[in-house]
Amino acid sequence: MRYFRYDRLAADVSNLKQHYAGLSAKEQARRRRFLWLHRLGTVVFWLLFLASFIGFVLLIRKIEPVSDSVLDAILHTILFVCLGFFALIFSAILGALAAAPLWGRNQAIEKDLRQVLLRQATQELRQFYGFQEPFLVTKCYRASDRRFDRHDVCLFLVDGKLRLTVNLHYGFFDPRRDFGCYEFDFSEIELLPGRHKDREAVELRFAEITFLLGQQARSFIENTAH
Repeated sequence: MRYFRYDRLAADVSNLKQHYAGLSAKEQARRRRFLWLHRLGTVVFWLLFLASFIGFVLLIRKIEPVSDSVLDAILHTILFVCLGFFALIFSAILGALAAAPLWGRNQAIEKDLRQVLLRQATQELRQFYGFQEPFLVTKCYRASDRRFDRHDVCLFLVDGKLRLTVNLHYGFFDPRRDFGCYEFDFSEIELLPGRHKDREAVELRFAEITFLLGQQARSFIENTAH
């Protein structure tokens, strides 16, 4: 096991941070427009859903029982319920299809400049620590190195060894959020069952060094060890 940390002066990311904090007026206007499109999509969904459902119910009510017998009355009730359920599902699908273009455009804007800026801000760290695919982002519930407590961490492979850092995949601006990198040989670590509150977890252990991680870390480590 070894621990190392980026000890050079961090690159100046003030411009990126300012850009992140205060996007241009054009970008802000675009965000507001897409927010309204999303709201409009919701209105379209409910209007079309209600209009379609009410129309189906009115049509269904026109269906009369074949006779006045009890059996026909029961069959008519079952038919009414089945058709009503079909009308509910069909109306919801129809409303969603009509609103999807408006909702989709709003969701697309969420993959905006912010994520690009965050990754640019940690580009030096990503290169220094050798961050690459395959990787896993998971929660660190508790660690012997208390700085990692309740942080998202990255697990990835470099030259056949497992590395653990803070979440470099999403990035950050503040260099104080860099807690360094732990590197382990697969042969020297143990994976022990763990638990955090009501969640199953896995404990990565090397001597006195421990990280209580999300359960998905076990399969990632076991798969990359081969």
